[in-house]
Amino acid sequence: MSYGALWLWSQPSIHTISIGAESPGEMREHIETACTLLGQEGTAEAIQGVGEGLRALEEEAGYDAEWRSTWWHGLPTCYETESGLNIPHIVWLYMLYESYDMLWYTRERYNAMEKGQAAKGWKKKRNPWAKFGDWTPGRDGSKAQGLDIATLLQERGSPYPERIAGIVLRAHRALGKGGVEARAAAEGQHGAP
Repeated sequence: MSYGALWLWSQPSIHTISIGAESPGEMREHIETACTLLGQEGTAEAIQGVGEGLRALEEEAGYDAEWRSTWWHGLPTCYETESGLNIPHIVWLYMLYESYDMLWYTRERYNAMEKGQAAKGWKKKRNPWAKFGDWTPGRDGSKAQGLDIATLLQERGSPYPERIAGIVLRAHRALGKGGVEARAAAEGQHGAP
């Protein structure tokens, strides 16, 4: 959490930070980070070093600088697809999973989309939080089998239509409930806590 706060505070383009604290006590680490580390000699270099390490993990997973700066171009929102597929969210989660081995984090968020699939009229509700609780808009990749995602993305100008279509299918196998990789993680493999 300290690194995240430091990174955000070190970005000149960021002027507002929203911290997801459930209680005032959870603010303590953020406040201590600001008071203790900001402005200390070597803090900027430490932040840069961690950022470089994260970029190296992304490169190792096959996400180069060009991909990282353009992967979302031409992707429809879940409200713009007939099936409600949340392609940008699925791709982002799968990149976190592959790059940083964040299985538990990505599974929780991926499967939150499944909760929305049962909600009647989900596509019409732009702000469903109160009614559905822990829910992410759109649908997960369970509805992607048989869809021509690559053609849709190509028509919208995506620079990576085939690659993204493949990621959507692999993400469901890896992160969806009962997925092959999900079962392996439950048995203590691939990033299980």
